[in-house]
Amino acid sequence: MVPLFLIKSRARRRTERIEVELPELIDRLVVTLEAGIGFNAALQRSGERMSGPLGEELRLTLHEHELGLTMQAALANLLQRCEVPSIRAFVRAVTQSEQLGISIGHVMRELSSDIRKRRRQIIEERAQKAPIKILFPLAFLILPALLLVVLFPGAYNIVTTFGGG
Repeated sequence: MVPLFLIKSRARRRTERIEVELPELIDRLVVTLEAGIGFNAALQRSGERMSGPLGEELRLTLHEHELGLTMQAALANLLQRCEVPSIRAFVRAVTQSEQLGISIGHVMRELSSDIRKRRRQIIEERAQKAPIKILFPLAFLILPALLLVVLFPGAYNIVTTFGGG
């Protein structure tokens, strides 16, 4: 059970890092796309400059594209490897903009704001869960020690006054 737990925790940390790094990638894509560079070149430049798990996945996706897959197939493989909601939104936005002929720079800008809002909502949700998570240590560890320190001197005085005479 321990190896499975370790693998799952590493996978969860990796997906969280990908989730955190994606807005930076989208911002880089927006800047390079608005500078007049094509999507594939912008993705390649961004992938070269990014480190961490998202950079690795981007380089692997670009390598698959260089080996002959279409960009949509390579992005679909990226989506299969990284089951992250923001990656799903990114891949969906790219494929829809290519199919419909919409400016991909505008789509990336909108996607960036949506992902940032989603991340803010996740952080607010975690902040609302924090008081519930701290209730157990407070009630069973901190409160008894505090009561012992505060009430022991008075209880000791009462016992010695009435009992020991």
